[in-house]
Amino acid sequence: MKIIVPVDAHTHCSLNMDIYTGQQLAGSYKVSNNPHDVVDRIIQPISQTGRNVTMDNWFPSFPTYEHLLKTHKLTAVGTMKSNKACIPPNYLKKRDVNTSIFGFQKDLTILSYNPKRNKNVFMLSSLHHDCGIDIETSDHQKPAVITFYNPRQKVVWIT
Repeated sequence: MKIIVPVDAHTHCSLNMDIYTGQQLAGSYKVSNNPHDVVDRIIQPISQTGRNVTMDNWFPSFPTYEHLLKTHKLTAVGTMKSNKACIPPNYLKKRDVNTSIFGFQKDLTILSYNPKRNKNVFMLSSLHHDCGIDIETSDHQKPAVITFYNPRQKVVWIT
C-alpha cells in the first residue's frame, strides 16, 4: 500500500491524503489511480492559491502540469522518468558531464542534465522559464531548476 501525502514545505503539515491501493474492484468506491487524477485529488486544499507543487517522478506530465496551471492556478516542478513520451529523443543521448539541454513551450520547461557519465536527470517545470544555472555549483553547472528541487544551495540566476 502506498500513501500519497502533500506536505507544506515550511510548516511540514499534511494537507491531504490519498491511499494508493492498486487495481480496485468495480463498484461505487472505485477511483482512478492514474497519476493525473491522484494529483488532481490531493491538491484540492491548495487549489487557486498560486503555490508551487514539487513532486517525484511518478506524477509529472505535460497534461498534468497544464491542468494545474489552468484549472488550479498552481505551478509545478518535478523529476521525470526517462521513459516518458514527452522527452525528445536528443535529450536521451549521451553527452558531456555537467551539460544541460533546455526546452521551452508556452508555460513549461523541460530539462535534461547530465551529472555524471551515462546518467541523465530529466525535469519538468511550469515555474522556471529560462536557462538559469546555479553559479554556486561551480564546475557542476547545475541548472537552477535542479537546485530548486534539491534546495541545498542558494539559487542565483544567470541569463
